[in-house]
Parts: sequence; C-alpha cells; structure tokens
Amino acid sequence: MKRLAVWLLLIVCMTTWAAADVIWVPEDDFLNKHMDEAQHEGRSYYANSPRGSVCLYKEPLGQEAIERGENGFVVGKTLGEIQNEHLMYIDFTLSYEGQLWGVAEYTTGTDGDLMSWKTGDDGGTGWVRMSEMTVRYDQRSFEEEHGADFAAYGGGYDSLLTDQTLCLYEYPGSGSFIGEIKGDQDYPVAFSETWTDEDGQVWGHVPYHMGMRGWVCLHDPADSGLPQMRGTEYDFYPKAVLEFPVGEEGSSSTLQTAPETADSSLWIAVVLVLGVSGVTLLMLSVMRRKRN
Repeated sequence: MKRLAVWLLLIVCMTTWAAADVIWVPEDDFLNKHMDEAQHEGRSYYANSPRGSVCLYKEPLGQEAIERGENGFVVGKTLGEIQNEHLMYIDFTLSYEGQLWGVAEYTTGTDGDLMSWKTGDDGGTGWVRMSEMTVRYDQRSFEEEHGADFAAYGGGYDSLLTDQTLCLYEYPGSGSFIGEIKGDQDYPVAFSETWTDEDGQVWGHVPYHMGMRGWVCLHDPADSGLPQMRGTEYDFYPKAVLEFPVGEEGSSSTLQTAPETADSSLWIAVVLVLGVSGVTLLMLSVMRRKRN
C-alpha cells in the first residue's frame, strides 16, 4: 500500500510538470487521417478574403471543386461563412492539393466560445484556406521582427528569479497581460533573452515557467497594467453581407468561432491531477485507518 501511494504521488508530480507541454488535438476525422502531414500552428488569424468572407469547409477540397461552387460556397461541403476581420484560432495546418489549409473549432450557439467546455451548443471542426487568413500580431511575430536585437541574458536581475511575483506580457509593449509567475529556490524563473525598447526599458523573455511563457518588464516587473505601446495595422478587405446558402451541417448566420482557444489541455491536466490526488488521499486514509 505504501509503495502504491508513493507511485501515485510520483504520477501527480509527473502529470503536473508535463501538463503544459500537452498539445490539444481537435476531434476532426480528416486531421486524424492526415496527422503525419499536419503541422501544429497554435496561432490566431483574422478572416480576410477578397470575397468579404471565408468559407469553413467540412474538410479540405480541391481547387476545381471550390471553383464550381457559388462564390466558393460548395453546398453540402461547407459548414458556413466567417465574415472578414473575425478572429479564429488555427490548431493545425496541412497542405492538400497545392493549398495550405487550417483546422479550427466552432460552435453554433449565439454566445458560443471556442473550447469553452459549455453544454447546449452544437459545434465541431472545420477547415479554411490559409491564403484567406491574416495572422494576428503575436509573440512569434514580435520575435520574427525584433529577434536580431535580442541579447542573451547575462545577469543583473537575478533577484527577480526567486520569491518575487512577476507579471508576464505577450510581448514587450503589447499591453496584453498574460498572468503572474513566481519562482523559488527549487524552481527559479529563468530569463533566456533580453530586449531593450525605445524608452530604454529592458524586458526579459521567460521561455517557460509552470506552463507559461512571455516577457517581463525588468524595470517594473510587478505591474500588471502596462499600456499598449506597439501593435500593427491590418489591411482588411471589405466585409461581405452573408447571404450564402446554408450547408447541410450549419447555418451561415449562426456560425461562430472564438479568437483564442481556452487552455483545454490545462483543464485536462487539472482533472487528471485532482483525480490522482483524490485517489492518493483515499489510499492514505485507508492506510491510516488500518494502522489505527
């Protein structure tokens, strides 16, 4: 019994450490069949088609089939339309018949949110052509733009690595507060690179800490209300009035997608940890009663 309890505690520890590295894979038949060809994307994109809206397909189609449809809308193959400027989270991409496609999840409820774990709304997965999508400026975009100016962390802020709450931002000047992290002697925060902004403030990059990554303003590390100082301008095509026919699986007027996926993998890990912890506590309780 004691050995079993020890093993269960070890499982809890391993589950906690591994949870953040779990990649959520949507339940999509086409993706499952072509997973070896797919690439994890994990980024948000704006719908941005010259037609004014983007078709969400049941699965990737060949260009010939799309051209035969009404403005690209292939009845029976299309789940609905997504108006330009709508933000979607793309889980995976893959190339099919010369085109790059991305898979996203959706709900058909009036207030449905992507990966919300709510009940009562119908939903599923669909595919969009990535040529009709514009990436949202994010941490990866910032690294691509300013990566040449990053410097390896060389010390100077080691006092922040343990026993101090640090505020993480998506990228320097984003104004997008991610959350708080705090290290200790056994598991300190680690800065991989630093970057100095136009005002001379130094930012430290945290590549990973307790499932989170982002940037800390080293001159003001505990401020969670830093304003947005940089962004990007998007060149969107005009929005379309959605008057396309309804496909077999959904209505263009009710189809919704959410801008960001909720961290469902985190919830799964939490459930696993709580479950194993509960079993461990039960086993310890049984052991205590037997001993008494």
